[in-house]
Amino acid sequence: MRAAFRRGFGGALVAGAAALAVAPLPMLTAPASAAPTKVTMEIDCTLPVFNRDFDWTAEVTASAVTDGTNTSLSLAFSDMPGVAPVPVNKQNISGTLVADVDGKSVTMKGTRNVTAASNAPVGAPTVTASIPGSTDPIDVSILTFDMVVAGIEIKCKPETSGAVGAVAVETGTLPTASPTPTVTPTPTPTPTPTKPESTPTKAQGAKKGVPAKGKASFDCKLMTLGSPFKYNPTVTVSGARAKEGDSKVSISAKFSEIPGLAPVPIENGTMKITAAAKIDGKNVSFSHSSTVNAPTYGTVAVPTLTSTVETDNDQVPVEITAFKFDFGEMSGLTVYSDCKGGGKLSRMTVGVGEKAVNEVGDDVAGGGSAGGGTPAAGGSSLPGTGAGAPLAAIGLWAGALALFGAAVFLLVPRSRIQA
Repeated sequence: MRAAFRRGFGGALVAGAAALAVAPLPMLTAPASAAPTKVTMEIDCTLPVFNRDFDWTAEVTASAVTDGTNTSLSLAFSDMPGVAPVPVNKQNISGTLVADVDGKSVTMKGTRNVTAASNAPVGAPTVTASIPGSTDPIDVSILTFDMVVAGIEIKCKPETSGAVGAVAVETGTLPTASPTPTVTPTPTPTPTPTKPESTPTKAQGAKKGVPAKGKASFDCKLMTLGSPFKYNPTVTVSGARAKEGDSKVSISAKFSEIPGLAPVPIENGTMKITAAAKIDGKNVSFSHSSTVNAPTYGTVAVPTLTSTVETDNDQVPVEITAFKFDFGEMSGLTVYSDCKGGGKLSRMTVGVGEKAVNEVGDDVAGGGSAGGGTPAAGGSSLPGTGAGAPLAAIGLWAGALALFGAAVFLLVPRSRIQA
């Protein structure tokens, strides 16, 4: 009987072991991985500061993972169209996307660093968000997607439907948030100290002059972009002859600061200013070059312009007829202004034997050639390195080009560009 028990019990053990060897343990089975959801949608984008639009056919890849308490949602995008006219070199693009997730508004964020050749596609940041709960699947729809590149906003939204659809949720460990890349800020240029106003010593028989003053009005475009801006400067024009009876009068013209709309700083840009006037009915040309340093959205000063005119009259009418700046070629683009307009000033009284001092302290000696921005004989050198650039729109290009080698979407015509 004992032998029979041993045979029966032993047989049961063998049979059980065989069954365990054949049947896999359910707890050791790896969970299935949820496949990402992929959709293609048409997205409309605009750059408000440049009044430029472009279309983006984007492939959106959505994935989600939950730890049972919270769910991490991620949206990745195919590259944006290659519309940058110059290279993008190691610049951060930060993105903020607002989505509807199961009927609730969720803000998603992300940043990536990009490098791209001119006219090559530019990568968009992947955005993520942590959502309470572990619902599977989750329904996702994109509402808006805004990006910022070197201070320049790009605002995007789906053309029709932003529906991504039902996104399967995988069970696993939530990803650790990556640290946001940092960009070393461009230091604000230290302003060049203003030269103290000199008090000229009057020569024997000197006669005080009175500057012509008034307003001019210019409607301008920044070329080659064609971006419009207005410049309404206060202008003072001073004149003096070396001695009584001289026909040659040295002229000094000063234009007030131009409001700055540059979203980024301009550093050490070379700018040439030219202007024109009618003085006592005669055409007078001015020109001067200076080095431009301007902080973000900072106003900029126009350097003092000088020239000469031939007149025997002591009181003369003055009218400003033209104004222009030219930065030449910058990162492969020719940047200059096209301005139309002018304005009549008050009459100017010509001084004798004194410097023609305008109201901001810049001066040019009476007598001698002062045309084309060259200081007249006997006078001090005019400031040539002040922060000076017409910037109702210069910063839109000059600063952006200098800062990251490309205004990523500046020259986008109103046309449909497919990714």
